Amino acid sequence: MGLLPLQAGRKNDVDITAVDERLHKAMLSEFASKGLVFAESEPDIVVSYALAIGEEMNMDEMNKAYGDLLKMPEDKLETDMHYERGALVVDVMDRKTGVLLWRGAIMAELDMSWPENRKQERCDATIKELLRHYPHPQETSQQK
Repeated sequence: MGLLPLQAGRKNDVDITAVDERLHKAMLSEFASKGLVFAESEPDIVVSYALAIGEEMNMDEMNKAYGDLLKMPEDKLETDMHYERGALVVDVMDRKTGVLLWRGAIMAELDMSWPENRKQERCDATIKELLRHYPHPQETSQQK
């Protein structure tokens, strides 16, 4: 598994280096709990993410940020999705084929005035909740 932050949905004048670091840490931990191992070079899958900071972003804007790296599966064509300001979108794609395997989104409110440990706790909880649905939603007790 490799990590790739996308620039879609970000304002050029916003430095979110610390947020990226917190998200990396949270995603590495949560994907590891699902049996995936981070690889610096030639990973089987690539995990990318985008934050809608300052304004909403749409699916086309996100997909364009990939350039030629992403191929949407033909049987999974989505309606045009708009992600509100504050949304975190995480994609999992096959590195060799570029096919999008999974996309999840969650509102990711983070107050930059919070203490550092609270910010990491919030990132950890947000990623944990989002990835609860990876690769498929967990069954609820009513579905069992």
